Amino acid sequence: MSMADRLYQIHPFSIPLSPKRGHGAERLKLENIKLWKRYDDTENQMRKRKLIIFLYLLHFSTFVAPVTGFSLKACRMTSNTVICVKSHLGAVPRDIPSTVKVADLSENKISRIQVADFKNLPLLTQLELNRNHISQIDNGAFHLPHLRELYIKNNNINTFHSWELTNNIFPHLIWFNIGALINISCTIPTMSNLQLRYYKLRSVSSTMFTLCIYVTELDLTQNHIQIIHVNAFRSLPGLRILNLSQNKLSSVPVAIRNLPTLRELNLSANNISRLGCDDFANQTMLRQLSLYNNMISALNECCKYSAVSVQLCMCKMSM
Repeated sequence: MSMADRLYQIHPFSIPLSPKRGHGAERLKLENIKLWKRYDDTENQMRKRKLIIFLYLLHFSTFVAPVTGFSLKACRMTSNTVICVKSHLGAVPRDIPSTVKVADLSENKISRIQVADFKNLPLLTQLELNRNHISQIDNGAFHLPHLRELYIKNNNINTFHSWELTNNIFPHLIWFNIGALINISCTIPTMSNLQLRYYKLRSVSSTMFTLCIYVTELDLTQNHIQIIHVNAFRSLPGLRILNLSQNKLSSVPVAIRNLPTLRELNLSANNISRLGCDDFANQTMLRQLSLYNNMISALNECCKYSAVSVQLCMCKMSM
């Protein structure tokens, strides 16, 4: 029953059929006051109900998307995920909720990663920055202790130092598309020094450095390398300095025999126990060899009187 119908039914019964002189008008006024009081009470109740419904919806919407700032209008959000793919972002949004654990900012126009970009995201475990215009990463920009997955392929990174990303900053990192960064770096003709420290690499494949034809210095120190494919360095014709120190190699890698221009080789702090006669074959340019902190007990005669002119640098042998 509508409000108009209710008023239409109540109003006739409030007017007496045979009013007494002097009382009819007063009773009519009294009944009209009661009628309008009922209408006001009903209207107030409806307003209260609307207000309660509005507050409930507001609370529910804030639970689904805690922050709806200006820069996140084109993004899709839940309580712990923000998806901003193809959102025309020129920078990392500063109003991402602190509860977010997964952030996908791929395919935007972000050109720089700054120190303050992720400082308010302590719970972030997965970050995707693929297909942006990133050419600069500030020191300390990725201070994300809980990050486990980082994707940053197809950007404009010209220089890359791995320790700025993965040292103590990412203690829980289990996946990082290192291949994409290597390929990006190695296609730059002026990029001659490639440093890949602290990556927890266990092996070096035959295709890892396929595009690194301009690299003359390669630093793979402080990884967990145990295996190096025999053709791992074949695509590095001009390599002069190779650092494999602080890994878990048990022997001199056969792969270095494909490096005739090598002048400095650092194999210190590995698990090498012996040197073979062919370990440094074809190394006619080698001038500095570091083998300290290994478990070498003796040198073979063929190593001592090799035609290779090698300076053994700080070679600690437990006799």
